[in-house]
Amino acid sequence: MPIPRDCSELGTDIELGVYLIDWDGSGNGIEVKCFKGWTFILVRGPYGNSRNYFDRTWGEYVGGFGTAGLSSLVQLLKYAADHGSHFFDR
Repeated sequence: MPIPRDCSELGTDIELGVYLIDWDGSGNGIEVKCFKGWTFILVRGPYGNSRNYFDRTWGEYVGGFGTAGLSSLVQLLKYAADHGSHFFDR
């Protein structure tokens, strides 16, 4: 079974969780949070982390300290924009 390209391919009945997607078709999936077909690329909050958790160096942001680094996020957003996805901030 191929890895889905985004959370929408998993369907709208999936529960909140971490899933593997292959947004660029390379076969190298990345783990992202999905819920009911939505792909979460950033969920920022305390969630047990220290107050300065996001006080990182540029290199840490590029390499990633969560599920994906900046280069992966740029490619994921490019793919999503090319496929009519919507972005919002709650």
